[in-house]
Amino acid sequence: AGIPVKHATVLEIAPDDIFAYVDHERSDVFTPIERAATVNDGRVSWSFPPASVSVVVLDLD
Repeated sequence: AGIPVKHATVLEIAPDDIFAYVDHERSDVFTPIERAATVNDGRVSWSFPPASVSVVVLDLD
């Protein structure tokens, strides 16, 4: 059961290259991207990309 979720947002860092690094030419490679997660009947569905870092923000009912 649990508390139903109304809305879910994911802040994701998932560079295409898992060996990516920051330098003068690629200063934004680790900038988080905001995405909406799927919420269906109060449950969240999300697939985490390989080698990613994600923050999941839940708006509860």
